[in-house]
Formats: sequence, C-alpha cells, structure tokens
Amino acid sequence: MNYHRCTGSRWGALLFFLIAVSATLSGQSPEQLLEAEEYAAAAEAFWQRGSRTDLLKAGEAWSAVDSFLPARQAYAALMKEDNGTPIIDSLSGLAQHKIGVSHYNEYDDAGAASAYRKAILIRDEVFTQAHKDQAHSRRNLANCLSYLGQTDSATLLLREAIDIYETVQPTDSVNWLRSLQDLSQVSAQVRDYQTGVSASRRAISLLHKTSAADVYDAHYVYYTSGVTFYTFQELEEAATAAKEALKYGEEIGDPLEIGQTLNLLGAINDDLGNDQEKIAYWERAINYLTENEVGKAEIGRLHFNLARAKGGTGEITAAFGHVAEARALLTEDAPDYLPRLFSVEGVVFRETGNHEKALAAFNAGLQLLAPYAADELAYPNPDSLSADELETAADLLGDRARTLVSLGRPEAALTDYTLLFALQDQLRTRVSADESRSYLSQNLRPYFDQAITLLYGLHQKEPAAGHDWSAFELSERAKAYTLLANLKQNQDAMPRQEAELRARIAELERSLDTKATNEELLAAARLQLDRLVQSKRKEIVTPDFGIDRQELHSLLSDTGSDLLAFHLGKKDGYRFYFSTDGQLQFTALQNTAALAPSIRRWRASIQEGAYRRKSLLSAEEQGAFDEVFLREGQFLLRQLLSDESLDLGENLCIIPDGPLALLPFGALPLTEEKPPLNYAGLTYLQSAHRIRYAYSATVLRELSERPAVSYQHNLLGFAPSFGGEASAEAVGRSVSLAARLGERALVGLQPLRFNRAEVEDIADMVPGTRIFVGDKATRSRFLEELGDGQILHLSTHGMVNAADPKLSFVAFTQRGDSLELEELLYYNDLTALPLQTELVVLSACETSLGTYVPGETTLSLATAFTAAGARSTLTTLWQVDDAATRDLMVAFYRELATGKDRSEALSAAQLAQLEGGDFAHPYFWSAMTLYGEAGAIDFAGGGINWYYLAGALVGFLLMGGYVLHYNKQKRGADAGAGKS
Repeated sequence: MNYHRCTGSRWGALLFFLIAVSATLSGQSPEQLLEAEEYAAAAEAFWQRGSRTDLLKAGEAWSAVDSFLPARQAYAALMKEDNGTPIIDSLSGLAQHKIGVSHYNEYDDAGAASAYRKAILIRDEVFTQAHKDQAHSRRNLANCLSYLGQTDSATLLLREAIDIYETVQPTDSVNWLRSLQDLSQVSAQVRDYQTGVSASRRAISLLHKTSAADVYDAHYVYYTSGVTFYTFQELEEAATAAKEALKYGEEIGDPLEIGQTLNLLGAINDDLGNDQEKIAYWERAINYLTENEVGKAEIGRLHFNLARAKGGTGEITAAFGHVAEARALLTEDAPDYLPRLFSVEGVVFRETGNHEKALAAFNAGLQLLAPYAADELAYPNPDSLSADELETAADLLGDRARTLVSLGRPEAALTDYTLLFALQDQLRTRVSADESRSYLSQNLRPYFDQAITLLYGLHQKEPAAGHDWSAFELSERAKAYTLLANLKQNQDAMPRQEAELRARIAELERSLDTKATNEELLAAARLQLDRLVQSKRKEIVTPDFGIDRQELHSLLSDTGSDLLAFHLGKKDGYRFYFSTDGQLQFTALQNTAALAPSIRRWRASIQEGAYRRKSLLSAEEQGAFDEVFLREGQFLLRQLLSDESLDLGENLCIIPDGPLALLPFGALPLTEEKPPLNYAGLTYLQSAHRIRYAYSATVLRELSERPAVSYQHNLLGFAPSFGGEASAEAVGRSVSLAARLGERALVGLQPLRFNRAEVEDIADMVPGTRIFVGDKATRSRFLEELGDGQILHLSTHGMVNAADPKLSFVAFTQRGDSLELEELLYYNDLTALPLQTELVVLSACETSLGTYVPGETTLSLATAFTAAGARSTLTTLWQVDDAATRDLMVAFYRELATGKDRSEALSAAQLAQLEGGDFAHPYFWSAMTLYGEAGAIDFAGGGINWYYLAGALVGFLLMGGYVLHYNKQKRGADAGAGKS
C-alpha cells in the first residue's frame, strides 16, 4: 500500500517548558497560536487549559511538528478521569485512533497496530450501529498489519471496513474508495483473483459516482486497478485502467507516477503480445524518469523488464546489459526485487544453453529468500515468506528444477518441485472463491505435469523405488482442487445470509448487462460474501489433498474395483492402473496430442450416425459413419487401454483427465468388423466391464466418508411439463440475452413425451417414492424437497453452456407458452444447496459436459451437484433420446431395487438396451455416466410412497362411492319388491 509517513524529532521537556513560558508571556490564545502556525506553543497552551477537547487539540498540534511522544501523552490524558478511571466515549475512541496514527508516522507498525486495536474496541462499544469511525480504525489497522506481513488479518479488516462503508449514511466515499483499493492490492499479493478483481471493479464504479474524490484519488484507483487486472490477466480491463491512470498522472504532473504507469502499460502490452508497443512504453518511461532524475528503483524495474523482453527475442547481449543496469539500481534502491532479477537472468542463461550459470542465477535468487540456507541449494521456508514472495519463490523453484533436470540431477529437481507445491498450497488455502482457486490451479498445473514426467523417467530406471506412487499422488493433487474444497465445506452449516447472498450472486452473474449496472452490484455482493466466508476462518490450515496407498486399496477393495487414472499434460500423458490386489502400473501414453481430435471425430460418428433398428441414411453415408466409429474407437482403445500387462478387472473406476472426460469408455469397440456394422452384435468395453467414473481418488474418498443421513423418502422424482417448440440449445443461447435485457421469459421448450411415464414407472419399483409431475414439478418445489430424498431424479430438459458454465441449467415446469427464467436451475445456483443425497440422476441432455479447467475438472452440472454434496451422479454426455432414456432409467431402477450396486445396475440396464434391438446403437445407451460412489442403495423404510398412497386413496374413495351407489340402488329395488 502507498501511504505517506511523516518524519520528525522529539522535543525535550525543557524546550516545551520554554515554549510554554513564551506562549504565556506573549498573551496569545491557543487558537491564535495555532492560526499563526506556532504549533508547539499552541500545543502547550491547549495543554495548560486542560479540558478534554483542549487535550485533543494539543495532541494534534504536537503531531503537526512531529512531536509524537507529547502528542500521545495528551491523547492518553483525555481518555481518563482524574482518578485514573478510563472514559469510554467517542472522544476517547478518536484519541486512541490518533495514538495509532502517531506510532504509524514513526514507522512503529507494531505500536500503531496495538493502538488501532484498542480504538476498534472502544468504537465498537460506543457505536451501537455501524459508524464510519469504526471503518477508519479497521482500515488503518489493516495497513499496519500489511506492513507486518499479516496479510490475512489485513484482508479481513479491509472487508469489514468496506462492509461498514457500504451501509452507513452519510458515508465517507473517499475512504471507502481507498479501502477498496487497499483490498485490491492485498488480494493481488496473495493471488486472490475473485476478491482483487471485484474490489477494483467496485472502486472504479464508485469513483464515477462520487464527487468527493480528487485527481489523486482517480489516479490511485485506476493505477491500482490496472495492476490488479494485469496480475490476474484481465488484460483488456488492465489496459483501459492504465490508460486512465496515465491521463490523471499527467494532469498531476508527478514524474514518478507517470513512469510507473508507463511501465505498467508496457507490461500489459507484453502479455497482449504487442512487442513494439511494450518496448516503446518501457524506453519512454526510462527516458522520462532519467530526465526528471527520479525513480531509480522504477528505472531498475524497467531495465529488468527490458532484459526479459530482449532475452525472449534472442538479443542476448542487450539482455545482459539491461540485467547489469537493473542490478546496479535495484541493489541500492529496491533490493526486494532482486530475486525476480535473478530469475530473468537465469532464463536468459538457459536460453543460451549455459545451464550451470542459469542454475547459479536461480539459486542466488532463492538465497535472497532463504538467507540461512547452508546447503549448496537454497530452500526457502514457506512459513517465512510473504504472499508476494511465495509466488516469486515458486517461479524460481520451477525454473531451477527444469535446469537441474537438464544438468542430470533429477532427485534435486524433485525436491524443488515438492517445495514448490508446498508454496502454492499456501497460496491456494488463502483464498475462498472458486475463481481464485481455479486461477491458481491453472498456473500450477504445468509444474505438476513436469514433475510427473520427471518421475516417470526415474521409474523407468528404478521400477521398485516408489516413483510410480509419488507420480500418482502428484496427479491427484493436480485435479479437482476446488471440487474437493467445496466438498469439505459443511453445506448444512451455511448461514442463511450466506446462502441468500450466494443465490443473489448467481443471479447477477447471469445477468450482466453492457452498461455494467449489475457488474457493480455483483462486485459488491462478492466482496460481502468473501468477508462472510473469511470471517469464519480461525486460521490457515493446508488441507490434506493426498491419499494413502493402503487407504486407496481398502476403498477400492470394498467395491471390488480396479482404478484407471489418467493424467494428460500438453506434451505427455500417463496412465495409472491400480488393481484390487494393490499393484500399481505407471505407463506413458503415446501420441497424446491426437487424443482430443480423435475423441471429437468418434463422438460425432456416434451422434450423427445413430439409428433405431435400420438406418435411414444411404448405405454410403452410414458406412462412412461406421468406418469412423471403428477406426477412431479402436485407435482410442489402443492408445488408452491396449497393453499386454493390463489385465482389467470386471469393475472399473475411471478417473479421466482433459478431453477424456468427454469419452464414453464403455462404447469402445473390442471387435474388428467391416461396415456395415451390426451394432447389437459388436463387443464393447461395456460388454465385459462395469464402469463408473471419479473426479479423483481423493474426491472418491471424501464422498465415501460423508456421514450417513436419514431420508424421509427413498426417491424424489420430477417430471416437468413443457409446451413450446424450442430445443434446449436454442433456449440456452437466449438465456444470457434475456437476462441482460431484463426479460423474464424465454421461448417454450419442446414437450418430453416420456418423462412423466419414466418417473411413474420408477415410482412403481422404488418404495418410499414421492414424485412431482406436470404443474407440480416446479423449481421452488424442488428446492423445498431436495433434502428429503435419498435419490433425486430429474427427468427434464438440460443444457450445458461450454463458453460460460454459469449459464448451464436444468429446466422445471413451463407455464403457458413461454419458459420463465425463474424455472431454470443454474450451475452456480447449486453452491448454496444443502445437498447430502446418495444419488442425483439428471435424465436430461448433456449434463456431464462442461468446460475443462486445467488443474481442476470439468465444470458441468454433474460436478456442481457433486460439489453440493451428492455422493454420486448419473448424467449424460450428449443429447439423449427421450424414449430410449426412459427405458434405460426404468431398467436401471429395476436392477437397483433388487439390491445391485449402482455401477452394476447401470451396466445391466445398458447391456439390456444393447441387446434389445431398438436402442442397440451406442448413441442410446453409452451417454449415461456414473460418477462417485458405486455401492448399493438401501431402500428399506424410506417413508411413504405418497404417489401411490394418493392413488390408493382415490381408488378407495371411488370404490366407496360405487358401493354406496350400489347399496342405494339395491335398497330401492328391495323396497319396490316389497311394495309389489
């Protein structure tokens, strides 16, 4: 944070006595002395007068001439009665706050922090409602703690201050603005993407609305926002903010501010790939600062940037020249920047092939972060580093590890990678927003890929050394981090305010308009949510995202499953096969770059070449699809599973990675035939194996350890009705536009002919079922009932938006000709749901699809339900046929009701469809994928089958009416007979 601190000296008691005598002799009042800027004399005169207000003015006057010790004595005096009893009121709160300011101006951050804490205690007791003074003390304390390296506490205090400024009236818009920028800066230091970006957007919006801010505030807001956006690679926003900052900087006329902003613009253009522009900005900044004889540290950083740029273009001599210039300037004026300079120097040496000098440079940078390292290689302690140093150290370790590999020192490289991952874990556990975690995970994933490749090489040389398990552990840590973090949160314990705020954020995320009206509201809501979440955290604890080998063996043995886990990097790919006997195989995949295009072609052949019983395409067209299905399917089989040493068991649990998440493994053909194909007669992987999937073994373990829950119903089924003509894709394309335009209705969805029959048939097989069909299958009813069902079954329309997962949805009942936005349940609605169900079945289109995030997993409706707490999900990989899905679902539940486990029941249902004739093509049966727990579901108890109870009651009433009617007729007949 950039704050001005005063310097000064302390006055002796004799000097103050002489000044006091002088003031007395002059006959001037304290106010006259103050007006004449005779601060010391005025201070003593106020002191002599002695009221509490006078003591406050005395302290302020002494502070004006940097006489902080007597100033603090004056402030302390007004806070007590004559007998020493503390006075607790707003004036005492102000005095204690000013004591903090005095310590701060003497660079005594610890003393200032202690004083601000006391000020907060007083002000929180005095003010029964939110008051801006409470926010002031929190902001100042946060500033001190930031200097002391306590960024987490500083961040929490800034969140609290901002929350107060948001609510109090009249507010202090300038300090509110500055608090937002302070939060933005701290968030950039700890790499909390969501908080930093939200704070900057909120600050820019507030700046446009307040007239109290001056040109200095405007420059500060735009410059800090530009740095924050640049840090988190929001480059277009960064460029816009930096250009505004330059405009205000030139208006101020401060050469250093202008030079820093030019440097920022150069860095932004560097990341945008604008090579000429970045060099021009940096050289312009150097010339400007040199001409004005200011900013040696900034000039050093500019030479640092130019060294990096010249090294990247092969201008080695020029690069080393800039390194020398940077070192000369930074050593004296900005030594904290030297580790980054050594990083650049090392990269330049590595580009020239001089790995020894590169190693020396990287190590020198790390030695500056680990001054007490005694070994040849320096290893910084993660707990001793600031958040900014954590990332610098991680970059240096990654570069040094690559260099050590080149020098034939793989064990030392592994040590570097291990420490790098520990450093990054420190960063990931500091943030709470999914977007922030994903940002860090994506940056970290390439290091995991490099380390696993290194371990594979070591495993080839020493197969029994345990490198295979080490690689598997790293692969686990490289996947589904955010999903696991969400699972570890206690959803049931979520406060109502937090749940409502999450729901509000979800709605705002979907309805951002071009005028940025909702963007301001969204930023404010995100900041408020972040404060709520962070305020519940007692301390930072790195979660255990690993899994013990014996633990995994036991977990898989319980279900008799072999584990197939894949890890795909940009260049290399690997397969881990963990069998039920506890053996692990670690295998390199060949030609991994060909996997993604092959999967696309194979899926297209399945979807476009599907038919029931007989193809309606020409023999030539159908033959082409058949040929692609066989060719690409068998290529994928060879690449992924064909291995003489691979002896797959009957039950398989597959952990896909990257494009493999889109692959229905069960449909891979095991037999070779020539077109035309008889799909019912082919042998598939599904023919011999029961297949389920997992996001990671660690997620699987977490799901298995979730506590048992009592349910009111065994199954809750929903079959909404629709009366439009649009497909789910067409509606999906219009969702964002409708929300932005403020429209509440969309075109109607096409009817589903078989979804009602599907849930009614299921209800007939599963005891303790309650279903909602037609007008009763509403979103609100689903949200009311979801905690009561062991299984949630949704037979409806669904759509995945790969470009923006937040717009993915499942639809509930449509009323009339149009579909209301309120009847859609979105991906980001699910985070606030208290969902601890055994199984969620989304009998809808494409609910397993989504955007893949490296270092995380696919962002789909299936993962959203898993993150909300579902032990397992059954979802689809493409648009499914309504009738075929009905048959498949009915067969699945029929098998499940007999006591079969989930994967066995699904496999049996799929094989039955494959062998049945009508739906033998893989398009109809292979889209359904089971993720998570595979065990059987106990349908004992489960409450009352309300649907059939209602049916029986209606039947009873009808029968009762019939009996009464019959008896009445009979009595009439008997009476007539008697009369005759």
